[in-house]
Amino acid sequence: MSGLLSQNKVRAREEISPFASPRTGEVLLLVGEIDRGWSYPPERVTFFAERDIFTEEKILVSRPPRKAFASHFQDLRENDYIVHTDYGIGIFRGLIRLEVDSQNREFIELSYQDEDRLYVPSRT
Repeated sequence: MSGLLSQNKVRAREEISPFASPRTGEVLLLVGEIDRGWSYPPERVTFFAERDIFTEEKILVSRPPRKAFASHFQDLRENDYIVHTDYGIGIFRGLIRLEVDSQNREFIELSYQDEDRLYVPSRT
């Protein structure tokens, strides 16, 4: 994970202490064993297990459809780092309205390296 973050010019630091805190603008990688990830929105803390990030294609293809995930992002602030299952680590830029099929729709805007943008529908 450190290597991937470094390649994408994201500052990261590895720690073994569960009491470590990330510095502004960095991702903190806690080294240890957890079976699956979880989050605690009041403190804006999210833990990802290795299998939450590095999945095999057969798992990606067979996963059940997800509900609209906008509610999962209610605590995000502009410029927060996020992990998209298919596209990796990006930066949350906010909500944006775009016209698609002659309808005005709301999307979550994510930015990536080389000014690439990903627009994820906020509702399915």
